[in-house]
Amino acid sequence: MAERAVLHENPGVVQILAKAAGCSWTTVKALLLMKAAGRRMSGKDLDRARENFEGLETRTAKRVLEFYDARRNARTVASPPVVPEASADLEALVG
Repeated sequence: MAERAVLHENPGVVQILAKAAGCSWTTVKALLLMKAAGRRMSGKDLDRARENFEGLETRTAKRVLEFYDARRNARTVASPPVVPEASADLEALVG
């Protein structure tokens, strides 16, 4: 999850994850400026990100992560498992 957050183009994802984990602004700034993310942030963007990070409550960040986890789990439960025999039958029909 952390790797996806760092690589995500939206800096808010990093901020939420870092706030929930109890990271400092210094850590968040370093994550936002990582070249691996391919993100270009101006000084103004960083100032705005800092304001957002500092205004975000840890409790709220954790609730956001819980929501995404619940949504992901609901999708997993809603998706039927792939049965190997059914896949082979489908392959025979298509191929």
